[in-house]
Amino acid sequence: MLQKRMRPLLGTFVEVAIEQGDFSQSHLNQAFAAAFSKIENIQTLMSFHQPDSALSVLNRHSGVWQPCDRDIYRVLRLAQVLYRSSSGLFNISCTKPLQTIGLLPQHFEDEIFSKCNTPPFLINNHRVKITQGHQLCVDGIAKGYAVDCAQAVLKSYGIKAGSINAGGDLSVFGELQIAVFQQNQHNERQYLGRIANAAVATSCGLATTSHPAAIVDPNGEIISAGCWSVLAKKAWRADALTKVVALQGEVVDLTPWGGLLLTPADGQS
Repeated sequence: MLQKRMRPLLGTFVEVAIEQGDFSQSHLNQAFAAAFSKIENIQTLMSFHQPDSALSVLNRHSGVWQPCDRDIYRVLRLAQVLYRSSSGLFNISCTKPLQTIGLLPQHFEDEIFSKCNTPPFLINNHRVKITQGHQLCVDGIAKGYAVDCAQAVLKSYGIKAGSINAGGDLSVFGELQIAVFQQNQHNERQYLGRIANAAVATSCGLATTSHPAAIVDPNGEIISAGCWSVLAKKAWRADALTKVVALQGEVVDLTPWGGLLLTPADGQS
């Protein structure tokens, strides 16, 4: 039997589902609580919207080396790898255009580059140095990372099958299959197929008012149309690669990055 719990986190509603198996209800409750606690911790650390988050503290002190939390360091390392392999398409420092249209807050006065074509940060030995004049926003990868971490927590409790669904980011593991759909900017729900032991993420350019979001290219231009879904083994990778696809401007082979672009035509209704 599949048990489900839902909480408002990561700017959306996060649903955790667990296959009960032979576990007691008390054990399942502990697993649910631990998974949600991990997601909440990542939200607290990496929220650009909260002026006192660990990420906001790092942003306030750009230009100098600073120690950072283990989870932030891991997310920055993954972002840096994808930044380099995508020739700068995936860039977590393109914050100014989003602040200009009100999708990101301006917590403090600083000179933020309008162009996103310079390396945004350096990392070394659990320290980070944000390039002077830049701010980092990890929204394009952190939600998927949080989903992966929650799945790891469930597995540490011995859970054999389950799923974590955080809005446009879904991960499924064990002997469980889930049908996935893409809901585009016109609120059209299109079938993509069924997944098992994999993750799917969907991102839309300048989404609806009920789900405000945008994707920014390296020149600071906002992608205003389109909806992209990517399949990968990890949710962080699927999450990040939706932005690479959007910015590529054409159908792109994601195999070198460990992803697969999904379209409604791929699915069987």
